[in-house]
Amino acid sequence: MRIGRADRAFWAIVAMAAGVAAGAWAVLCCGAWALGLELAARGWPALGELRLVPALLLVAFLATALTLTVTSLVRQSLATVRLDRSMKRRKLPAPPRLVAASDAAELRPEAKLVELAAPFSCTYGVLRPQVVISRGLLERVDDTELVAVLAHEAQHVRAHDPLKVVLARALRQGLFVLPALGALYDRYLTARELAADRRASRRVGVQGLAGALLKATGGPTELDVGAAAALGGDRALDLRVAQLETGQAPPLAPLEQRCLGISATAALAIGAVMASAAIGLGPLVSRICHCP
Repeated sequence: MRIGRADRAFWAIVAMAAGVAAGAWAVLCCGAWALGLELAARGWPALGELRLVPALLLVAFLATALTLTVTSLVRQSLATVRLDRSMKRRKLPAPPRLVAASDAAELRPEAKLVELAAPFSCTYGVLRPQVVISRGLLERVDDTELVAVLAHEAQHVRAHDPLKVVLARALRQGLFVLPALGALYDRYLTARELAADRRASRRVGVQGLAGALLKATGGPTELDVGAAAALGGDRALDLRVAQLETGQAPPLAPLEQRCLGISATAALAIGAVMASAAIGLGPLVSRICHCP
């Protein structure tokens, strides 16, 4: 199965983060195991024979990255809970028109209607994504445009985009020393919006999607959607319009050379610290592994 541009960007983030974390944890776990055995056998004087500064730097780096990643996950989870509570307070009975449009867009579960004057729709929820549409937007769009809006959001549900947003955002913040992760995150968000628009266009045609896009841009100022596990608003509007005009997925801007250079330098620095830590603890591991 062909992997789209959005998923390539997302899995690139995961692969980069996993590579850094796996290497660092492998060095530290082996070193900690060997150091524990050595201390048990020889006591604290054994520390004087080792070069522990690189290992301590590695510990500090991992502790910082883990703290930032977990903090981001917690913050996003709490924001999502607050958003869900706010949506439930504003929930209105779904009219037959909205139910029929949800069926036409193959959206399950069906979209929820909320009392908001701003023309707005979004998909939110980490494990159980759901779609909400504001009363203001429902009143503005015709039936074809409504199906386009819901087909767009249905693609986010099918692709589990809210969950991917949470993970990618947390990894980007945890490994802030690699700005390429931030660039890939932005690339993922843009590509995902374009993919959702293509699905909506296939469902209702270009004209219906264009009308929906014109009427659904923006979002409610009273809700903190950006901090939650949510996708909505007018992100990458210029590229979305270009896709409508040409019928082709527009090229995404390449990653900046400066961003790649900084990330490569940071990755080399992390690798050098890993290598220094491994060299410093290597004799200890070797001695323990070859002891009778």
